[in-house]
Amino acid sequence: MLLIAAATSTVWRLLMLAVLLGHFGLMLSLYNRINGVGMQRRRVKRLVKVMFLYTIVWPPTVAYLYGNVLADLWHGRPEHVPIPITLIGYSIVCLAAYPLLGIPWLVFRPIFGLEWVKVRKVSEVVPVQSMSPEPLALSRKCRWESRLPLNQLFELSIDMIELPVAGLPVALDGYKVAQLSDIHLT
Repeated sequence: MLLIAAATSTVWRLLMLAVLLGHFGLMLSLYNRINGVGMQRRRVKRLVKVMFLYTIVWPPTVAYLYGNVLADLWHGRPEHVPIPITLIGYSIVCLAAYPLLGIPWLVFRPIFGLEWVKVRKVSEVVPVQSMSPEPLALSRKCRWESRLPLNQLFELSIDMIELPVAGLPVALDGYKVAQLSDIHLT
């Protein structure tokens, strides 16, 4: 009986930790999605601050509100206190984040190279500050950040990639497209 209780408490502990990690993964995934939509930057920044606050405040709030329930679960006694339906519902959402968001994210990481095509790529890093006679760091914050080691604040990376496209019309062969991304200016 003691062995079953220990196994049960271990299972509940692992489940609770999985829900907590799922919560952080879900919030991170939502954060990435929100930054990828076309909302106004000011609205995105506000929403991200609310999400960050929720991400950090949710675990201690749940611990405070449902301390007895969580303690009984932690010790493998789920029958002693009824688990609130809202906690069950959000826990299911957090656990669903693993197969729906986490596994695809892991599988399609560059290390596995799935759905990748070998391409010719030429990269050049241009030190923009050395090309400008005027200082580019105008604010105190920018000057401070530009002094941090390993920052790439004033580096422009130019990557030239030749992409093979199946069924491309002959008239478009050699066509050039420029994409500007990861500007990080607000």
